[in-house]
Amino acid sequence: MKKEPLVTIWILNYNWEKYLEKILDSIKEIVYSNLEILILDNNSIDRSKEILKKYSNKAKIIYSDKNLWYSKWKNLIVKNAKWDYVLLIDNDILINDKKLIDNLLDFYVSKKNIGFLWVSMTENVKDRIEYYGVYYSYFWIKYYKKGFYIDKTNIRSNTIKAWGYNWWIVFFKKEIWKKLWWYDISFPFHVDDIDLSARAWIMWYENYIYITDKVQHLGYDKYLDKLSHAKKWEYYYVWVMTTIWKNFRLKNAILTSLWFFIKYNAYLLILVLKNKSLYYIPYFFKGYIHFLKNISLLRQKRKKIQKNREIKKDIFLDIKLPKF
Repeated sequence: MKKEPLVTIWILNYNWEKYLEKILDSIKEIVYSNLEILILDNNSIDRSKEILKKYSNKAKIIYSDKNLWYSKWKNLIVKNAKWDYVLLIDNDILINDKKLIDNLLDFYVSKKNIGFLWVSMTENVKDRIEYYGVYYSYFWIKYYKKGFYIDKTNIRSNTIKAWGYNWWIVFFKKEIWKKLWWYDISFPFHVDDIDLSARAWIMWYENYIYITDKVQHLGYDKYLDKLSHAKKWEYYYVWVMTTIWKNFRLKNAILTSLWFFIKYNAYLLILVLKNKSLYYIPYFFKGYIHFLKNISLLRQKRKKIQKNREIKKDIFLDIKLPKF
């Protein structure tokens, strides 16, 4: 009997005691014969470490003595991996299907040029899928197919092609990560998902969302407080502009970055008027500063990517929204 490929579930945790136990209990229920569960705690200061000790007989747990942020640790995790396939999961994703690994692996190996495979996700309403993927136009208008109740969808396939998806849960082959030059570690967070997704397309890979199964995102309230929301927008500008100028052809980069600049400032104005406060302004302008400080490094990255890209056209901009 042929041995099944080794699949490793990697969970990066930081200060998320609220859902951690529930998440790990759901992962323990997964049925797959050649599965490894690895958890890395990114120097949490809440009760996370205490909770993780309960699972030491079910998973390999690594405790970091310093916080290396999101992207750097995930690069190190994959770079030093000995396994064939990886399922990266954030620490607030609840898995509902015990055979999720089998389902993802069966679809993944059936495709010759697949890059990343995501899973559809619900949030606070269990039978309502909130995200069917991320799609962008040439004017950087962001489209989510979201908010559809499962029994009212009319999609006959079990997957959807998409530019990308938010990286709460993603399945891929280890070798792809290296070929696409890893997560960008220039910033602590928010520069990884659409950046690597776009690069997959220009390197002859296709990205899919698996919609037969679904996971539940328990941490949807993560950015509800004002400071967290502001910090998100601080890095949003540099995150998007970095993605554009690394991966887009020059003409598309100029057009798209211009429209995004207008959109970004328009949103700042909306926040100021809505909240009747100037609170958000410094965070938005920090985004400009982050971008300007990293232009030299960004130029080097762009040169490398554009030189090695295998598809000359920005085909990810032509991916159509699924029909419902």
